[in-house]
Parts: sequence; C-alpha cells; structure tokens
Amino acid sequence: MFVKAFIELVESNDFFWKGDNIQQHLEWFEPLRKDLQTVIRKKWTVRIENPVLGTEQIVQYLARYVRRVAITNTRIEALSDIHVTINYKQYDLQQPGQAPPIGMMEFEGAKFIQRFAQHIPPRGFHKVRYYGIYAFSNKILKSSIYEQLTQSCQLPYQIPTTKTLITRQIGHNPDVCSNCGGIGNFVTILLPAQDNKGYHLTKRKTNMRIRAGPRPVPVHLFG
Repeated sequence: MFVKAFIELVESNDFFWKGDNIQQHLEWFEPLRKDLQTVIRKKWTVRIENPVLGTEQIVQYLARYVRRVAITNTRIEALSDIHVTINYKQYDLQQPGQAPPIGMMEFEGAKFIQRFAQHIPPRGFHKVRYYGIYAFSNKILKSSIYEQLTQSCQLPYQIPTTKTLITRQIGHNPDVCSNCGGIGNFVTILLPAQDNKGYHLTKRKTNMRIRAGPRPVPVHLFG
C-alpha cells in the first residue's frame, strides 16, 4: 500500500527530490521504480503465533532495544588483540517451552566495530516518541493530571549526576573505598593482568576523611 502510494505521488509530479521536481531526476527514479514494482508483486506472509515464553518476555525484549544500543557487556565473552567473542541466542534450535540455547560467535575487531556502528542512530533520530499526555507538547496537561491524582506538585526532572549513575551501576558509593572505608575522591586505574584478571590501582586525594577500617595508605592495590 505504501509503495503503491509512493509511485502515484511521483507520477503526479508532487514529489520533490533535493528541492527539484522528481521529473528532473528520472535517471535516479527509473531503476528504483523497477525495484518497487518487484516488491509490489511479491507475496508477503505475516507470521502471527502465541509467544513461546509468554508476553512478558516480549515486553522485556522490546525494552532492551528501546533503551540500549546494539549489545550489552554481558554478551562479550572474550577479548584479544585481534578478535572479539560474543554469545547469542540460537532461536533456530529453540524447543517449545524452553529458552533458546546459547551459541558463540567470533569477530575480527574491525568487523565487530563495523557491526556495532550500524546500530548507532543518526543525529536527531528519535528511537521513542511519546503521544497523548506523555507528549512533550502536553507537559502542562500531564502536570495538571498528576496534581489532581496525587494532590501534590510534580517536581521538575533533574538530570542525574555522574556520581549517581556510577552508584546505580556498581551498587555502592564510589567515594567510599571498599578496602579501607576511606571517604573522599579517588582516581582508579584498571591494570590488566594474566588469566583475564585485573587489579584496580586506587589513589586517594588529599583531605580525605576516614569512616572506618585500618589506617589508610596513599595507594591501595586490590583485586
């Protein structure tokens, strides 16, 4: 339906390309017209069936695509100077009522970056659009509804600080040393080691207060 309407729009001389009427760029449109005609003749089959593991999994699946980009760190199994190994779900081997088995795939570093870059949205692209009372143009209406339901004013949104984001990610205050209990600002450097292990070299800054634990030293080396 969309392809047919697009062709009719072009043929009616109401379609413009780079500020000019499409009739001035027929050398570009004619090859495209043949491809569109092939698409129209193709019979499409829509596959609709009940989800194997329930509807909640579908919501979680879509949520990951809405709020994340391409791949999470947990899917990266191994790294080397040349290759990146990731895990993936083998849906073609999935049995009814069971989760899909996990497979492994290895990429060259440049190939992995190329595939990752294909998932980066272009500048100004919106992955999520809000409608109704959640639309940006209806923020006053949304605030009014919130006040009527809760009998309180809606607080303005505050952009979380870097410290807040780090605390959510690691589960504790980054200003508190987990080794000695020191409270203050730290500079942490990850030192690679053998057997896929690493050590964090944490250097405390001056004027640091001590919460608890042994007497601190200027440098802590811990695994």
